[in-house]
Amino acid sequence: MSVLDRQLQLQILNRLHDEYPEFVEINKFLDANDRKIQANLFYLAEHGLIEPSAIREAFGVPRMMTLAKITSRGLDFLEDDGGLGAILRVVTVRFDAENIKTLLEEKILHSNISDEQKKSVIHKLKSFSGEILKSIILKLVEKGIEKPEDIARFIDMILKI
Repeated sequence: MSVLDRQLQLQILNRLHDEYPEFVEINKFLDANDRKIQANLFYLAEHGLIEPSAIREAFGVPRMMTLAKITSRGLDFLEDDGGLGAILRVVTVRFDAENIKTLLEEKILHSNISDEQKKSVIHKLKSFSGEILKSIILKLVEKGIEKPEDIARFIDMILKI
């Protein structure tokens, strides 16, 4: 049987959540002498979910965490929405309008449409504002997501580069 206990970990996090931002004596709610409890406390600390304040160490005696508090990462872990951490980890991708125009122009030039259509579409493309290009890119991404098998092939192709 594993020394790690998810229910016990959740119990620890919830209790420390209730006392946040204070440090809490472990013995106030659990038997701090229990090796399984200590293993789970140190496991949570190693993952940054709790912060120990006092660790008792002596030669020949197992280490023991006696005081701890939940961290912001631990609080976010307990939130259904991922907490503030999820918001802060949002990645913003920016594209330069000229790069997008060049990329689209190359794709148009290598397409199977007539030369007259290519010329007409490229002329229109060059007149597009950044906002129009943004909506075009969003539509292209949306279309790509409609075919998940294409997305999987694309990701595999990128990983091989």
